[in-house]
Amino acid sequence: MILDQVVVGTYGLVKSTDISAGHIKLDTVVEGTYGLVKSTDITSGHIKLSTCYGDLDDIDNGSTYSKLKTTDIDAGHIKLSSYTQVSGEWYDHAGVEIDASHGINIYGTNNALTTRATKTGTIQCYVGADGCIYAGGGNVKLDSGGIEIKGLGTLEFQTSGGYKRAEIGGGTYGLCINAEIDKNVSITTTGTNTSAKGIAIWAAGDEAISLSAEYINLGAEYAILPMRTSAPSSPPDGCMVFNPNTGYTNVYSSHDSAWHHFNRDAGWA
Repeated sequence: MILDQVVVGTYGLVKSTDISAGHIKLDTVVEGTYGLVKSTDITSGHIKLSTCYGDLDDIDNGSTYSKLKTTDIDAGHIKLSSYTQVSGEWYDHAGVEIDASHGINIYGTNNALTTRATKTGTIQCYVGADGCIYAGGGNVKLDSGGIEIKGLGTLEFQTSGGYKRAEIGGGTYGLCINAEIDKNVSITTTGTNTSAKGIAIWAAGDEAISLSAEYINLGAEYAILPMRTSAPSSPPDGCMVFNPNTGYTNVYSSHDSAWHHFNRDAGWA
């Protein structure tokens, strides 16, 4: 039977020139709704993108993923600039916001920004949501009121070689300034151009200024004694006062609970 003489019915005929070794040759297939893909554009049954015509400009954005402009990419990396915005923000997650308009914003309660040796390690210092900076386990605090330091010796002074020389801290009774053993505490003035020159130490009300040492070397040209025209009430033993009205220097003794004044012989002695 020759197929050339068969009448075409529900099924049609295929030309022998369109068949090779019993298979239909796609080279001779007429394109319809769907076209042909060259065999050189296919490898292992998959279309090779390297041989495709056109570019990403021909692809529409999807509902989940969209295209990125080439001007927002540099050497294969996304450039974070004012042109790369997602509703004004680049990143907003877990208390960290990166925005093209106002920069980096870190928010959250308690420890908003921390430093530590490892991700879950002990917090060394942190910036609180209250706007304060904390360090030393909370013993050092910096805020609008200044610097707060808790504990004696928390402010330490060293030489350029790293040797400790003194420390300042808050003690039970107030401010403590401590020098290392065999070192001294020096308070000097350079004579600045002010109306009140020198070094002034004030105590409020009836509070005392105490100097405790084996001996006190004033090392000054002269000393001015406290002046009163009447005896202080409840004076301590050894209280010394100069009375400018009488010219006498008075000393109180608890031995006999009485005041005594120095001999006032004339002349310099």
